[in-house]
Amino acid sequence: ACDPNLGGRDFDMCIFQHMAKESEEKYKLKVMTNVKARVRLLKACERLKKVMSTNAIKIPLNVECLMEDTDVSSSMDREFFESLSSPLIAKMKETMQKALVSANLKPEEVYSVELVGGGTRIPALKKVVKEIFGKEGSTTLNADEAVARGCAFQAAICSPAFKVREFSIADACPYSISLHWKATEELMDVVNEEDASELTKGTTTEVFKQLANFPASKQLKFYRKADFTISANYSHPEGLHISNPAIGSFRITNVVPQPPDNLCQVRIKARVNSNGIFTISNAVIMERHEKEVEVPIEEPKAETPAETPAEPAPAADQPQEAPKPAGEQTETMATDASPAAPEAGAEQQEKPEPVKPKTKKEIKIVLRPRDIPVEVSSSQLSHDQLLEFTDFQAKLNQSDKIERERQDMKNSLEEYVYHMREKLETCLSRHTTEAEREAFGKILTETEDWIYDEGEDAKKSVVSKRLEGLKQTGGRFMLRFTETEERTGAINALTNACEAIQKILDSYAAGEEIFDHLAKEDMAKVEKVLKEKQQKLASFIDTVSKFKPTADPTVFSADLYTAKRDLETVCHPIITRPKPAPAPPAPATPEKNGTDNPASGESAAPDAKSDSPKKAATNAANGEPGGKPVVEDMDVD
Repeated sequence: ACDPNLGGRDFDMCIFQHMAKESEEKYKLKVMTNVKARVRLLKACERLKKVMSTNAIKIPLNVECLMEDTDVSSSMDREFFESLSSPLIAKMKETMQKALVSANLKPEEVYSVELVGGGTRIPALKKVVKEIFGKEGSTTLNADEAVARGCAFQAAICSPAFKVREFSIADACPYSISLHWKATEELMDVVNEEDASELTKGTTTEVFKQLANFPASKQLKFYRKADFTISANYSHPEGLHISNPAIGSFRITNVVPQPPDNLCQVRIKARVNSNGIFTISNAVIMERHEKEVEVPIEEPKAETPAETPAEPAPAADQPQEAPKPAGEQTETMATDASPAAPEAGAEQQEKPEPVKPKTKKEIKIVLRPRDIPVEVSSSQLSHDQLLEFTDFQAKLNQSDKIERERQDMKNSLEEYVYHMREKLETCLSRHTTEAEREAFGKILTETEDWIYDEGEDAKKSVVSKRLEGLKQTGGRFMLRFTETEERTGAINALTNACEAIQKILDSYAAGEEIFDHLAKEDMAKVEKVLKEKQQKLASFIDTVSKFKPTADPTVFSADLYTAKRDLETVCHPIITRPKPAPAPPAPATPEKNGTDNPASGESAAPDAKSDSPKKAATNAANGEPGGKPVVEDMDVD
C-alpha cells in the first residue's frame, strides 16, 4: 500500500501556507506572487519543521528581507503544527491500515517497522506507527539516505561496470492491469475446443494483479477472423493518483484465416518489463502446415503356442533325491557353467544386429507461428522517438564533453601563465637574461589579456596551440634550472658507483681470497666497462664546468643516470657471483684386520689382542705350553 501524494513536502506546505497567509495579513506581503520569496519562505518552513520535531516549545521563524525589504517573523509550536497537519496524519494512518490488509497480517505478526525518510521524524507520525502496529518504529537506517542508497545499489546491480554481492530483489506492480476487447459472433464456433483460451469467452481479463512481480510475461490466446483491438487499463481507477486509467490500445493486424479454417488462432504476449512499463510485445498467428513424418508399422502379433502337457509326477514309491544345501548347489552350478563359458561368448559374438522396425511415411498437420504487426497507440514514446531522443542526448553529452575539455584547457593555460610569471621572479631569475625575462613576461601578459577577451569563446585547438607555444619557450628556461639542480646528484651517483667497482678490482688484483673464484676474463670485462664510464664522467664534468647558468645545456644529467645503470647491469652479476662451496671429503673404507694396514699401529693392536685367545685355545688343544688342559665333561652316576 502506498500514497504517492503524501510525503514530507506536504507537511512543509502546511506550514508554508499558514505563514504565507499570516504574512499577507500582518505585513501586507503577497508571497505567492514572488518566486524568490516563495522559495525562501518554504526553506525556512522546512527548517522550522525539523526543529519542532525535536523540541516541544514554541519555535521562532525569522526571514530577513523576504519581500520589499521587509523582515518577517513568526512562531509555531508542535501542538499547533499537528492540528494544521491533521488531515495528512489521517491519510498516513489510512495507508498503514491498507498495508496490513494487503499483506494479510495482524499487528502482532509484524516483527519490526523501519522508518525511512526525513518526514518520519515527526512525533505525530511515530505515534501513529505505534498505534497501528503496536510497537515503536525502528530507526536503524539513516532515514535521509536510505532511499538514495537503495537506488545506488540497484543501479550498481544493473550496471556491468560494478560487481556486487548477489541479492534477490523482486519488484512489484503497484496497480493491477486489465485487458479489454469487443465481443464477436465467430467466437461461438470455438468455445467447445479444448485448447480455446478462457479469454475468448468474455470481453475483459486481469492479466497482472496488484503487487505481482515483474518483469513478467503472459501469453493470451484469441480466435479471430479479422483484425481486432485490445485496450489496456488499470483495473481500479478509484485507487489511482491520476485521473486517466488508460494505458493504451493495441491493434492486431493482418489476421486472415487460412482455408479451410474459418478462424485464426492468435497468440499475443503481454509483458511488464524491468522498468514497470506494460506493452504487448509480440503477436503471432498459428498456421497449419503439412509435414511428412515416419511412423512405425505395427506387425501382427504371433499366435501363442499350445500349452505343453505337464510332466507326470513321480510315483510315491520311487525314491526322490534329497535337496542339497545351498552352498553345494551354488558350487555345482558354477562348476557346470565353467566349461560352457567360452560357448556363451561365441554365441554373443555371433549374435546378429537387431532388426530396425519397419516404418511408413504419413502426412501430419502441425502448427507454426507467423509474426503479425501490432500497432500501438499510447501515451508512451514510440521506438522511433526513443531513438531520436537517445541520439539527441548523445549529442548533448558530446557537446558537454567538448566544452568541459575546452574549459580545462583554458584553465591550464591560465594556470601556466601565473606559474611561469612567478618562476621568472624567483628560481628562473638566475638562469635567464634580462632580455629573455622581459620578452617572455610580455608574452605572458598578452596571453592573460587574450584569455579574458578573445579567448573567452575560443576553441580548444586554439587554446592548446597557445599553451604549446608558451611551453616551448618556458620549457627551455625550466630545463636550465632543473639541469642545474640535478647535475650534482647525477655526478655523485656515477662517481660512487665507479669507486665501488674500482675498489673491488683493486682487491682482486691484490689476490684477496674472497674474489679468487672470479674468472680473469670476466674481471677484464668489468675493468673495460669501468674505464668507459669513468671517461664519460670526466668528459661530462669538463663540459659542465664551461657552462653559464643562462646557457642551454648540451649534456644532461639523465645520461649519467643511464651510464650508472649500464655499469651496474654489466658489473654486478660478475662481482656478486657467490664463491662455490668446497667439495665434501671422500668417505673412509672399513679395514678387515691389522695386517692390511701395517703403517697404522692403532688398528693393529686390537687385532693382536683379539687373536690371543684363539692362539691360547689352539695351544691347549695340542698340549703345547701357553694353553691350559681341556677338561672333558663326564657323566657321573
